[in-house]
This record gives sequence, C-alpha cells and structure tokens, in this order.
Amino acid sequence: MFFRTTKCSQYNHPELCFSCKMDVVPQQDIDWFIAHLESEVANGVTFKSGEFMQLGWMLNQLKMQSDNSIHILEPNMKDVPIVFIDSVTNTLKHFREQQDIVDSCTLNVAPDFPSLRTSIIASETFQATNSFYIAREVAENTESGWFFKDLNAEEDEYSVLSLYDFACKRPDLIKFLALPVGLGVLLRDGDCYRLVKNDREVQIKANSYLDQINSTR
Repeated sequence: MFFRTTKCSQYNHPELCFSCKMDVVPQQDIDWFIAHLESEVANGVTFKSGEFMQLGWMLNQLKMQSDNSIHILEPNMKDVPIVFIDSVTNTLKHFREQQDIVDSCTLNVAPDFPSLRTSIIASETFQATNSFYIAREVAENTESGWFFKDLNAEEDEYSVLSLYDFACKRPDLIKFLALPVGLGVLLRDGDCYRLVKNDREVQIKANSYLDQINSTR
C-alpha cells in the first residue's frame, strides 16, 4: 500500500512517499513513521534525492519522482551489491523486531543499531548451522562488532563480510542485530534462543517478543 506525508510542504520541502505491506507492518508503525518524517522536516532536516537515510540498521535511498515527491527505497535483501526497491516494509519490520528483542531482555539496555554497511566476522559455515553463538563486541572503524561462531564446526575458519550480506543469507538473525555490546545469543541444535552476557545466561521477560518466539520452537 502507498503512503504519503502531508505536512512537509509547509516547510517548502517535498512530501515523502513510501510503499509498505500492511500484512507485515502494523498501522501504528506506519503512522509513527509518517509522523517521524514530518517531525524531522519540521526540525530542519532536508531529505534530498540521491542521498541516503538510516532508520534502525537499514540504509534507505531517496529518489525524486516526476510529481516532485521523494520516494523512500530499501534494499531488496536478496542481491549483493545492494539493489534498492520502492518499499519500506523490511525497514519498518526490522526496526520493530530489533527493538522488541532488546526489550525482551531483563537488563536495562537500549537498542544499539549498527549499519548494514558495517562488517561481521563469521564462521565460514554460518549459513547452514543451527548451533551457534553470536555476540557483539566493541566495534572499530567499519566493524559492526558482531562475531558469529558455529558451535558444530570442527575447525574455526572465519571470514569477514558485510552485515548486509550476512543478513541476506541468515534473515532469521536480523532481529538480534540491535543488541548492544556485551550481549550475545546462544542456540544449540535449533533449541530455544538464549541471551548471554559475560558467559552467564540473561533472563528473558515473560510474554516478551523473544519469549513468544521461543515458545513456538
């Protein structure tokens, strides 16, 4: 479905438009996004065609249309290098999921969104394993801080790849990528996800998003 801001023109700024699947993203998140964009413009932010914006971990491209509105595009989460499509469905879906995962933790922590352009160190067998430990360390330069270890690998062989490439191949783990430094996720043989800090398990809030995910595994 197609959506459009209505207040940006008050500030001599093009209206911003986007497409989103309502069976994936709830109306409240769509309404929030429209209000967020209008607030940014009201506060002096200028969105220009050809430039990029970031919401959560996602990189969005801005593109001027013939009616002088600016459409917001997102990566198709399939192709490397990135191919942008006229949609923000995954942008809003990931933004919500990543916040809800952090909120599932009983520790008082806030989301720390990386950029999909940063890198991750991962076992070369990361695509196939269902036993792993993925943790976030202090990042430097173009690193995300994320490290992925295959617990079933007999030999530790690692490679560095973009977080976007990693996510395209392991979309099931995108929801964890806003966990802050010091936290990790442990999964053994497809069992329940466990949050870990300093080698100790962190309790998950009852009836939280992650608790509900675990209840279906």
